Amino acid sequence: MGDAAGFMDPIFSAGVYLAMSSGQKAARAVLASLEGGDDGTVQLARYERDLLRAMRTYWQMVERFYTA
Repeated sequence: MGDAAGFMDPIFSAGVYLAMSSGQKAARAVLASLEGGDDGTVQLARYERDLLRAMRTYWQMVERFYTA
């Protein structure tokens, strides 16, 4: 998803963090599926779930900062 999907706020740079960490997690998911000899459905579903959870967490933090 990267920075374009996770860009939320220039002060917190959450999008930059999400881009970097999601790249690492995506690479781990691909490697695990290659090592396991499967199509990666389980690993990529976990990757997506974890990334969306992280994006929600950061979005809530940014939203609270500006609305409090």
